Amino acid sequence: MLKKTALLIGGLGLVRASVLAVVVLAWQGYCFEQRRFVPAREIERAAIESVLASYPPSVELARWRQKDGNLSVTYGRPSHPVTIAGVDHFLTLNPDACQMVARGWEGHAPSPLTRLLGYETYIVRLRYLVRFYENGTLRAVPHERFVSVDRCGRVVSL
Repeated sequence: MLKKTALLIGGLGLVRASVLAVVVLAWQGYCFEQRRFVPAREIERAAIESVLASYPPSVELARWRQKDGNLSVTYGRPSHPVTIAGVDHFLTLNPDACQMVARGWEGHAPSPLTRLLGYETYIVRLRYLVRFYENGTLRAVPHERFVSVDRCGRVVSL
């Protein structure tokens, strides 16, 4: 009887240790599907690809003061954007654009449950210049976007 109890306790300890190991790996961003930790560079590239899929974004096109003193601003997608050929070209134009952050827009952060389950593990902040031609003149307008990425490097739609 004592031997069975010792085996049961040992087995339960092994199960607990295994569950703890899985939880720690999941929290740290281990991709079980690919059996590896996805490098930060791959996560950043996935975020850039999602930005390029809808490029150019809406930016401030004009700002002027009305007769009554109120400030008016026009936003929209530039009609003549500078073409970005791909992720490498984007990084050439904006070398320090990517940063992994704990919180995104308006303080958004992955909940502990979504992080543990791997649905949303990383937030990548992209700060870059949107370049476009306006009346023959090249303009560069700063833009910021936050992209959520799961632990396997897939962009998450929120």
